[in-house]
Amino acid sequence: MIAWIVAATALAAGAIDPCAPITSDPAPDPAAATLYRSVGEEERAAGNPDAAATAFRRAAALDPADHASRKALAELCTAARAATPSGAFDRGLALMQAGDFRGAAGAFDEALLEGSDPSTALLAGVSHFQIGNSPRASLLLRTAEANPDHAAVARFYLGLIAISEDRPREAAILFEQAAASPEVAALANDLARYAWRNQRLVLSAFTDVAWDSNATLAPGGTPLASASDGAFDLGAAAIYRPGGDSGPYFRGSGLLREQFQVHSLDMLGASAGAGWQFGRLGNALVLGYDYDFRTLGGAPYLSANRLSASGWVTAGPAVLTASYFARFETYLPVAYEPFNGAVQHAELKAAFGLGRTSWLTVGYGLTTDSVQFDYLSWLEHGPRAVLRWLPAPRWRMVFEAGAIFRTYGALAPSLGVVREDVYLDGAVVAEYYPNLQWTFWVSLDARRALSNVSQYGYFRIAPTIGVSFTTGM
Repeated sequence: MIAWIVAATALAAGAIDPCAPITSDPAPDPAAATLYRSVGEEERAAGNPDAAATAFRRAAALDPADHASRKALAELCTAARAATPSGAFDRGLALMQAGDFRGAAGAFDEALLEGSDPSTALLAGVSHFQIGNSPRASLLLRTAEANPDHAAVARFYLGLIAISEDRPREAAILFEQAAASPEVAALANDLARYAWRNQRLVLSAFTDVAWDSNATLAPGGTPLASASDGAFDLGAAAIYRPGGDSGPYFRGSGLLREQFQVHSLDMLGASAGAGWQFGRLGNALVLGYDYDFRTLGGAPYLSANRLSASGWVTAGPAVLTASYFARFETYLPVAYEPFNGAVQHAELKAAFGLGRTSWLTVGYGLTTDSVQFDYLSWLEHGPRAVLRWLPAPRWRMVFEAGAIFRTYGALAPSLGVVREDVYLDGAVVAEYYPNLQWTFWVSLDARRALSNVSQYGYFRIAPTIGVSFTTGM
């Protein structure tokens, strides 16, 4: 009976517009909606788009939670647009695919005059965003957001507008909502946390418990019981940006590490810094200064000053990053004075998406440590890759691998050779974030150190479990 009613309605109404807005029925009936959806699927399979659209529209009206019917209508809408290549919508789509967003915005605006629908509003909003017309884009994206099929993408672009207008808290909430959809999850998850951590004042704290199979970096063959140890970490940090994301910033942090057994490795550290960021999300340059102080085993250990510069640019689908720092280290115990000197590090990285739920970063770094004696100074370099993957909403997996090749500056008198080391590193992290404030994680990292001097070769693994809290205003 329902199939006959649908067919008759479609015939009487003529061509059904699958793109027209859906008006919810005042008396929802999910059971009847299921029957209408079944008819819609049968009519669509039989090549009757008008009858299928009628059935799907009725199903969506009877059940606001029927996303399958709404998705089918969106697909029928796209097919209907494609069938009329002379229409303004299709001109806009062709111009958008060709990268002419200004022309696309005009064509989509023309299409909206012919009849408004969420698909056209979404694409028009994206086009206006691309040409910098944020007020018009926001209005169109809010219209598209009302449709469940387009809500995620619309919120993603509304989040980008909020970021560009220095409204990070609003942007973070929009990105988090958008991340529920696999269409934009990979970018939205990272951007949500980026925005949340770029409010005017951000406060964070963390704690973790770790076990290290080789806390003392003992050479291979050392009994596990004499080299392994556990540790408890507690840390806190604050950063203040009086002018927002772009402009000056001030930061401070503290870290307490208590070993379970080897208390000579207990550490207390404090750091403070200031800097200036030029630009925002897509392209930026950051200049900074930091001062670090650490104790080791309860005694003053290290005082260090650091100058840094980093910048990133968006190049098509990739983000390219370059960074450099010079750290001037002064070891306070007299026995460590030969290691006083400067560490310099430079790195180039490229990051790009792999599908909708993965993000890959590859890079190459170069580091030098220049101290009082050449045979204690070294140069190292090597590649590193990080893969971020979102297996499910609110979950992220991080896989990291790298290699470091280190060569010392001169023959060591006590060794009779110029020392050369190779470090092979790997890590995996599982993160769960129930909301923007809390993050729970479990990690496992490992290092295999190889050296032409056997006493400097070792292996270690270190599992960690922790939780962090971040808030801002």
